[in-house]
Amino acid sequence: MENIFENSFISIGFSRNKNLVINNWKEATDAMTDEEYKTLALKQVAVLEEKKPFNWLVNLAELKFALTPQTQEWADGLFPRILNAGVKKIAFIISSDVFAQISVEQLMEEKNVKTANFEIHYFDNEKDALKWF
Repeated sequence: MENIFENSFISIGFSRNKNLVINNWKEATDAMTDEEYKTLALKQVAVLEEKKPFNWLVNLAELKFALTPQTQEWADGLFPRILNAGVKKIAFIISSDVFAQISVEQLMEEKNVKTANFEIHYFDNEKDALKWF
């Protein structure tokens, strides 16, 4: 696994042999602002555009940041770029924070996400998510 980026909120890695980008959100996201989230979302998209993975694993297990409806709408605008990067399958490891989890699930119901026809699954652990890919 190649480590691409890391800060107090997220780590992003890439596995060439699995054709997979992995994002691990961290517990410190409880102090993250909307602007910090947007900056990191753009960073994730840039990595996806650079690495062009077929698979994307988003580990929300420690995520404590709940996206506002406005931020969900903004994030939905990124999904055409994610589709163009070649992503076909997205696995989410669910958050223990119910509000964070619901906000992510609501984002997955937005217009651009739905029309992209990603294959999306939710898991409670990384092992099962990796098997699915």
